[in-house]
Amino acid sequence: MPKERHLDWSAHHTPGLATLNAAGGAAATSMVGSLADVPPTWALGAAGVGALGHAVATMGATAARRWHRTGCWAAAGGWVAWSIATTPWSVTSLASLACLSVAGYATARLVTATDQRSADRAHRIMLATRRARTGAEWEARLARVCGIAGARVVGVEQWETGTGYTLDVELPEGGKSWRDLATAAEALAADADLPAGCGVEVGPGVSRRLALIRVATTNVQAATLDYPTDLTPLTINNPIPIGLHRDGSDAGISLRQDTMLLTGQKGGGKTNQLQVINAGLVRCVDTLVWHIDLNGGGMSLPWIRPWWERDDVPRPAVDWVADTGREAAKMTAAALRIAKRRKVAHRRLMREAGDDKIPVSPDVPEIVIVVDECREVMGERTKHRQVADDLEEIQAIGRSVGVNIVFCGLRATTEVIGSTSILKQARARVSMSVQDPEELGYLFGWQCKASPGDIPYPGCGLYLQDASGNPRPFKGFRLVGDALENLAIAVAGSRPALDAASAEVAGPDYTGRWDWDRTSHLFDDGDDAEDVPLASAAAEPGGAATTSPLDQLDDAATVFAQPAPLVAGGGEVDWSDPSAWPSITVPTTAPVEVAGLPRLISRLLEVMGTADRAHTATLAGDLDMEPDKLGGLLRAVDVRPLPHAFSVRGETRRGYARVDLEAVAERIRAGQVEVPAEVAEWGRE
Repeated sequence: MPKERHLDWSAHHTPGLATLNAAGGAAATSMVGSLADVPPTWALGAAGVGALGHAVATMGATAARRWHRTGCWAAAGGWVAWSIATTPWSVTSLASLACLSVAGYATARLVTATDQRSADRAHRIMLATRRARTGAEWEARLARVCGIAGARVVGVEQWETGTGYTLDVELPEGGKSWRDLATAAEALAADADLPAGCGVEVGPGVSRRLALIRVATTNVQAATLDYPTDLTPLTINNPIPIGLHRDGSDAGISLRQDTMLLTGQKGGGKTNQLQVINAGLVRCVDTLVWHIDLNGGGMSLPWIRPWWERDDVPRPAVDWVADTGREAAKMTAAALRIAKRRKVAHRRLMREAGDDKIPVSPDVPEIVIVVDECREVMGERTKHRQVADDLEEIQAIGRSVGVNIVFCGLRATTEVIGSTSILKQARARVSMSVQDPEELGYLFGWQCKASPGDIPYPGCGLYLQDASGNPRPFKGFRLVGDALENLAIAVAGSRPALDAASAEVAGPDYTGRWDWDRTSHLFDDGDDAEDVPLASAAAEPGGAATTSPLDQLDDAATVFAQPAPLVAGGGEVDWSDPSAWPSITVPTTAPVEVAGLPRLISRLLEVMGTADRAHTATLAGDLDMEPDKLGGLLRAVDVRPLPHAFSVRGETRRGYARVDLEAVAERIRAGQVEVPAEVAEWGRE
């Protein structure tokens, strides 16, 4: 349906434009009247009618406005009548019109200023009346709900967002403090009959008998709050943004010195909020972010894949990723060495800063280790006790040297975090949406008066960094999908490098953190993911059977049939002492090729012997090739590693099944598999 149009008769004029329009209209009217020999009395009559009409129309305006409008009509009518009676074409007529216009403009400005002052005064009166009414209501409410008679509301400040207000309350003598009000926050919200999703927050004022009461009157927590598009670089020395308070102000967490513990039930927004924390950290130009995630590395992948997949991304947003227990042990051990080394290596920086803490900067960056699902690492039943002990020690000694930790788990219990010292030393605490009040008690202490009703929706949370206060509600930012990837790309160019002193003690564990044999499973969709030692390591002892074992035993036996070799100091070897035996090189048989099969498949079947499966490292070592190279060649003929690790003589790793190799061999012989050139040519150099 087309929009109905109406004529707009309102005069949206400034004083200057209105004066020009009036002067032009008067001049045109007088000139037309002079040419048409209109009697001058008609102009006086028209001016009288216009003045009367404006007097009636502006009955609600100020007296100054009504007198100004009436005077303008009278002056304009008088000038038109005079100019018709004489002549509107003379310089005298035009000059007199200009003088009248200047006078009209000046008085219009004066009247406008007077109207504005009157409006401001009326607004102040209205606000004062409203504040007085609100203050009186809350004074009565404090007496009724909290039993505190004599409290005075000395200030009421409306929030700029229009979603609530803040009360400045002066408590009476008698020893009452803001904490007495905080214990009744839920009851105060109920007494005020606030809408669902709204609440009351109580905090300290500038003195012991002053309190601030924040009252949310509009529910702003249900809406999704996207992560800001402004990606201005940050510093770890300032709080990093995590969302917005109910009043629209920024909610932030400081992680320069304080360990953080983030909890929340499944589906409550904990995982998203952890990525928001990561986002704030990677935006800090003086912070390196390390990840420990033993549940597949899902937290880390969005931050590192753009670097892997795109040539225009110079560095990964996250500096080190540990998704296995072995890699986590390397990371925490390196972090401990760094923390201890920095205490000595950067004494000059601390002395120059006049502080007992290292001044972190892009040259000496903070290291923040983010531990996701910390139950796997820190819990009572963890299989990674050394990693847990390292993290606990880092938490104890790392504050002053810029090595910090963010723990994330479902609950703040020892079942998840392992030790109560983790909670006690975690000064920054955040809980996302939960259903049970006990979960808030575990995290914030049993004196906490917050309730799940304060965070009713996924993405809502409570945070506390000042132990003297109660946790404060906030709405967390939403960061998923393309927004997260774009952020990882945007910060790649501002990632700092580890300082030389720290890199020296971190050693190969750090410099080799992106080596293919340690990270290939992160970038290859898990097809050949395995927790194996470096490719240069020897084939694992106790692995699969070697080539022609009976023939090798026969060849080795000939060594003992020969005269005993001489030892370095003379004399023969004492065969009764195994420690004195010389090194023996066991000869191997020549590779046997099976007709119709690529040499690679023949050799793998030969190396496996009678074993039903073998570790990748064993097979690669016997074929004198890298494990990832072997995995790539086998994938080319559709042979995949077993989905789970298996144990061979105490060693648990991933590998291949003989039945899979035999099956592909049959398909190759039957012509069902086309053998790629790189597989067909292997071993023929």
